[in-house]
Amino acid sequence: MARQTKPAQDAFDFDVHQEPLLTTDGKRTGYFGMVRRDTAEPITLGVCTEQYGVVKNADLIEMVETNLASHDKLSNYNSKKFVVRDGARFYASYDFPDFKTELKPMGKRAKGDILGLRLVVNNSYDRSCRVSLSLGFLRLICTNGMTSLSKEFSMTKRHTLAIV
Repeated sequence: MARQTKPAQDAFDFDVHQEPLLTTDGKRTGYFGMVRRDTAEPITLGVCTEQYGVVKNADLIEMVETNLASHDKLSNYNSKKFVVRDGARFYASYDFPDFKTELKPMGKRAKGDILGLRLVVNNSYDRSCRVSLSLGFLRLICTNGMTSLSKEFSMTKRHTLAIV
């Protein structure tokens, strides 16, 4: 039987708050829930300690897009942004159509390849991944349109209070 997965959503710029988790008799546990309250019912996306630094998706995207806009050669891009697991995981990709180059056939490469440039941004509220940015070459690997990213540069940062 197939696993029922929740579909991806386009809305990524919602607020998430750290709220103390309590025992059944109302005492603090020392842990916090990462709670999303923009839905009909509040959703707890993950559990963390007080050392966890919340990095909001909207703030991360604003930082990325502000920096891209400040560079003429990077200001033209196509982006896709979405969340999964009720908003617990965030993914974004930026493709730069002005940065395409064709590799000529040579040696064992009988056919030329076209390389593009892609920036990938990831974040989570459930501690399943760190904040990460990856920049690399996008290469067509199959005639059906399948592509592969060869990372040339990546940066990851833990969700700590130093990051916010």
